[in-house]
Amino acid sequence: MSLHNENNFNSYPTAIIGAGCAGLSLAYKLIGSQQVPLTILEAVKSRKEHIWAFWDDGNKDLETANALAIKSWNKWSIKTKLENVTLSGEKFKYTALSSLRFENYLKEKIKNEGFHILNGFVSKIKHHKGRKILVLKDGREIIAKNIFDSRPPNVMKGAMYQHFVGWNIETLLPSFDKSEAILMDFRVSQDKGIHFIYLLPFTNRKALIESTVFSNTILPNEWYEKQIKKYLKDNYPNSEWKIINKEKGIIPLTNLENKISMGIPIGMNANAMRVSSGYAFAQIQKQISHLVKSLALTKKGYKINPGSSYLEQLMDKIFLDVLKNNNNKAPEIFLNMFKSLNGDEFARFMNGYSSLWVKGKIINAQEKNIFIKSALKVLFT
Repeated sequence: MSLHNENNFNSYPTAIIGAGCAGLSLAYKLIGSQQVPLTILEAVKSRKEHIWAFWDDGNKDLETANALAIKSWNKWSIKTKLENVTLSGEKFKYTALSSLRFENYLKEKIKNEGFHILNGFVSKIKHHKGRKILVLKDGREIIAKNIFDSRPPNVMKGAMYQHFVGWNIETLLPSFDKSEAILMDFRVSQDKGIHFIYLLPFTNRKALIESTVFSNTILPNEWYEKQIKKYLKDNYPNSEWKIINKEKGIIPLTNLENKISMGIPIGMNANAMRVSSGYAFAQIQKQISHLVKSLALTKKGYKINPGSSYLEQLMDKIFLDVLKNNNNKAPEIFLNMFKSLNGDEFARFMNGYSSLWVKGKIINAQEKNIFIKSALKVLFT
């Protein structure tokens, strides 16, 4: 295997700005196409490991992720102080994946195909004699026929965030029900915003447990860790445990402004994420697969599909406005949505492009007054 010399900046069929989930996925899915060789421009800083999760119904777009997955569950639950509800998937399963394992696998495959991964920051794009030229911060230049930009969108002031700290822990004795993923457990403090525990049991002794908050204010790490400790003490009082590793995340949900693109936007900057929940992985994979197919079929242009339909994007905006103005009702709102659907319907809605029937069931299950008020605000302001 030989890679192109980094000092040789000839024209490439394709350049991808950013080597995160979307950028690497596009490069990987271009293997064997006429778009090789290509250049991936990525930041020098290393990326920390996170657990990505997604609902999977056997779609071919998720084959690689499934092969690398940590574990899948056919049951998932939501818990409040008044009620616990568990849904079961017949066609869908909820799957967890290591971000580092996935990205490292794609990088290795890409390098073995002679792709060129170039470290550097892109500062601008310029045009010369009909050619697109990417200018790096250090002055180097890349010429490419097709340019795709996977950098995330800008976040404006006043945004609502989903922010969390998670621990991967191991208990001394069997403690967890490994057959069921806990998506939201609201039986925790609600003083700092919409707060819940997210728990993925990989075995009966190993689990990822996250303290997650929806709010405008990011909290000190110590606050989330205090909540995790209290949750373990309250719900697993006889368990001794040790921390294997930690993770932290901050996902902007509102006040997003698409970054001025230096190419065709993909991933988060092309509205792949479901803003009501922060889920994006499966949506990115489907978006990229559709893009690669359209690249093979046409030379005139390509269509980038968002992660959800226009109606679902509108529903997400209304939903977030309701949550922002009715924090105390959040457990009830999520519970009502959960109870209105079966497991597969819930997964389809979370994945995007669900049926009108599913959307109608969700709308019908909610308190009308607060949703109508937010709908009018979203539509007319």
